[in-house]
Amino acid sequence: MADIVESHVYPQQALMLAFKDLVLEANTYFRDDLLSPLTITLGDEFQGIIKDVASALRIIVFLEEKRIQDSMHYELRYVLHEGMVETPINPHIAFGMLGPGLTHARQALNQMKSETHRFQILLENIHLNALLNAAFVIFESIRSEWNLERDAGLIAAFLENSDYKWVAKKRNKDRSLMWKRAKNLRIDSYYAVKRIFETALLLSE
Repeated sequence: MADIVESHVYPQQALMLAFKDLVLEANTYFRDDLLSPLTITLGDEFQGIIKDVASALRIIVFLEEKRIQDSMHYELRYVLHEGMVETPINPHIAFGMLGPGLTHARQALNQMKSETHRFQILLENIHLNALLNAAFVIFESIRSEWNLERDAGLIAAFLENSDYKWVAKKRNKDRSLMWKRAKNLRIDSYYAVKRIFETALLLSE
């Protein structure tokens, strides 16, 4: 589950159109990984049922990076909960299902609205759970330092390719300047956290 942080401060029509487009792109790109598609429920929230933890993490990273690449400056708050769905899973829309997994995810998301962090992982494997939550603390720390109003285009280029020389050529900028910007934006650290996600999941199999 996820919702838009402080959705009321943005122009509502434009926000909802951008949010719908983002969810549609994720559903299209990750079609084979979704047991029940990401479905917008309350206007500024969505829920879905993913086939496994690895796919769910890839979806979260996709959503985070796609917002930057498309210059969507709102933030999303996420809960990834591993739990039981007791009713049949609807493969067409994430409505009309019940179970403690959905209930607990909803409770966790509502509780996060009074807190500052944007990611909460709730898995049955306590060691993987602790590792991923710690990694998301670093992920969020890096992301919180990025000024998307000013640097969205540059950051999008680094998300496409971490090599500062490639970014310099793509954006017709001085190499040394792009090297400095990569250091200031902590691009190496960002990619290191993504490798932690991938390695943690491989070790957990």
